[in-house]
Amino acid sequence: NHLIDCKYSTATVLNHSAYIGNIYDETNARYYGDRVIRTPKFKLDTFSTDFFVDIVPGDGDNIVKLENYADRLMVFKHNKLFIVNVSQESMFIEQELNGMGVAFPGQVAKTDYGITWCNKNGVYIFNGTKIQNLTDNKIKTTWDSFYVETIDTSSEFIAHDYTQVGFDPQSKHIVFLKSNNTLAGDCLIYDMKIAGWIYLDSFFTDNTDKTNFFTSIDNKLIIHQNDDNNYILQYSDTS
Repeated sequence: NHLIDCKYSTATVLNHSAYIGNIYDETNARYYGDRVIRTPKFKLDTFSTDFFVDIVPGDGDNIVKLENYADRLMVFKHNKLFIVNVSQESMFIEQELNGMGVAFPGQVAKTDYGITWCNKNGVYIFNGTKIQNLTDNKIKTTWDSFYVETIDTSSEFIAHDYTQVGFDPQSKHIVFLKSNNTLAGDCLIYDMKIAGWIYLDSFFTDNTDKTNFFTSIDNKLIIHQNDDNNYILQYSDTS
């Protein structure tokens, strides 16, 4: 029994097991940027060196975000996406996809239709069997000029400047905020019901920092704007 205490940067729960990624093993003082550990069923806080998989170790690319859909573990690194089959006792990589990683955790969202994410190459959705590109042949040039990804290395506590995504279960809208930084509150919105794109100029306040999107416990898409009011904003699809 090789139980360890760990810190980790991302986690998801699938079939009563927790999966953690990008791990610092506090017990042995070792860092594993490529490692995923799975807990025993119903023991979501029990981490062991016996239940792990290294997702292409040594590729110089750390795990950014874990998500799951349809018995698949989706492991997003910066450059690549790995789709891992976890339906059996062993975990194995089914697909390794170049150019489909993400820079920040806030660029991945779970929807009623699958997992959606964005990067400089476009917007994608995985429905459990196939990946669909939502920008090619639709708004590719718009997306290329809309998308922002700047890593602020000067401070750990200043909002990064990047395009992020959230899903509103009420309207079935996938909302892409141009930047969580003070620069822009412009949004691109993909309506799952009609499979169409909408552009909204300054939908959110332009001159405030914003948090990542989050789905509240009552299924509302919410965000916090760092201004004097300290409002938690709830997404509304009314014009």
